[in-house]
Amino acid sequence: RLLLLGLSAFGIDLEAAPEESQVDRPVSLVPPSVLFMSSALERKVSWCYIQGFTAVGQVVRPLVDAGLDTPQGLAYHAATNALFVADFGQRKIFRYGLQVTPCSGPS
Repeated sequence: RLLLLGLSAFGIDLEAAPEESQVDRPVSLVPPSVLFMSSALERKVSWCYIQGFTAVGQVVRPLVDAGLDTPQGLAYHAATNALFVADFGQRKIFRYGLQVTPCSGPS
């Protein structure tokens, strides 16, 4: 089971945006959005930029890849930049603080 949580990227950047030379996509005036996804099978939470319903550059990056058993629920709190992960196997909810940098999308 794969759980997806989308987040508009207006004003957020989880790390340096991919260089234009690495991304083979048409030019768009709308900045990409960020998509968080959990995988109970892989026991991790990942993220990617999405634009036009596809991962920009077809790149998905791990965000949490250790310490989880069966992550099945995600919630993002924009005011505190916190990502909450519900782990069914451990019967716990984990809070991860994200370091967020304002941006207008990949340059």
